[in-house]
Formats: sequence, C-alpha cells, structure tokens
Amino acid sequence: MSYDYLFKLIFIGDASVGKTAITDRLMHDRYLGRYDNTIGVDFACINTVINNKDRIKAHIWDTAGQESFASIITTYYRGIAGAAIIFDLTRKESFQRVDFWLNELKNKRENNQPISILLIGNKKDRSRREVTIGEIENYAKIHDLIYIETSAKTGENVHNAFSLLIKDIYKNMDPQDLGTGIRRHFSYDENEKKKLKEQRDCQRADWCCCLC
Repeated sequence: MSYDYLFKLIFIGDASVGKTAITDRLMHDRYLGRYDNTIGVDFACINTVINNKDRIKAHIWDTAGQESFASIITTYYRGIAGAAIIFDLTRKESFQRVDFWLNELKNKRENNQPISILLIGNKKDRSRREVTIGEIENYAKIHDLIYIETSAKTGENVHNAFSLLIKDIYKNMDPQDLGTGIRRHFSYDENEKKKLKEQRDCQRADWCCCLC
C-alpha cells in the first residue's frame, strides 16, 4: 500500500507491560501468550486511512523497557511525531514509572515541538487491578495525555488506541509545515509540480493572442 503521509512513532514503557504484544496485535491481530523481552528496539510498519481520504503509514519503534538499553533507545526519541507510553494495570510500579518515560520524551527529543502522546493501561482483561481509573484519568488530565485501556490478549481497544494516536497527530498537523516525524510520500513534490504546470498552461491559454 502506498501512502500520503508517513508518521514516525515510538512505544515506550517498562519491561513486560505489553508493548510488543500490542504491536503484534496491531500487525497480525494475534496474541502469542508469551513474548521475549525486546533487545534494544524492534520495528513495525502499519497502514491506515484517515477520513476515507489520506493514507497513513506508521513506522513504530517498539523499545526495550530495561534501563540497560537506555543508551541505544536514545536515538529513537529523535524525529518522532507521536508516542505511546504503556503501563500494566496490574503493576502499580509500572504506572508510577510513567513520570520517568515522560521525562525521557521531554529530555531526549531534538526540539521542544509538541507531539501527540497516548497513555495506555494494558492488561485490562485481568481482574487483579492495582491502579484505579480515577487516579489514571487525573494524571492524564494534568499532563495533557490521551488515555485508553487495552488488552493485547483479547484485542480489546488495541486498534482503537492506535487510531486515537494517529488521528491526534493528523488533527494537529500543519500541511504547510509538517514538523518533526511526518513526511509526505516522495511523489508529492512531482504531483505539485504537475499541478502548477497545468495551472500555468491554463493561464497561457486564457491570454492567448492568436486569432482563431
């Protein structure tokens, strides 16, 4: 599938919160049950359509949650249009670490240009919940984050979460100045040149001085 816009995204969060499981659900609509810890960074590519018009290709960097890989991950904070911070609803410490991941986003990007940030509480299917919806929504409101709860196991809300992030980037995008982490398809410039040529040809035709 070709595309109109390419969005670069990063998935971050502590180890074992479900980043790779969510990516796998998005890519293949499956859940394998057990996932090995990501070594450094994995890459995924997902296509979608906005408003039945613009085709979006998303490049996703699925990062390791262990601090031992922090130096490797640093490079991937640069040049992104959006981020998903993922935590485990059954592990309160993973929610408490959201502050750390927000600071990583703030301190390791190449500029202070605002980006879309989605907060995902994963493992919604489990009954042993350690974080209440109230404290999460309050946190999201304070930090101006979009919040959604998902289950990579059942697939609940996983595609909705991805759609929320993509739509927020698209909504805030300036077509004249795309900003960091967004680019048009390489054919865009050629199409624009063609349109300008057609406009000039029409103008010449309107001002033709020949007698017919």
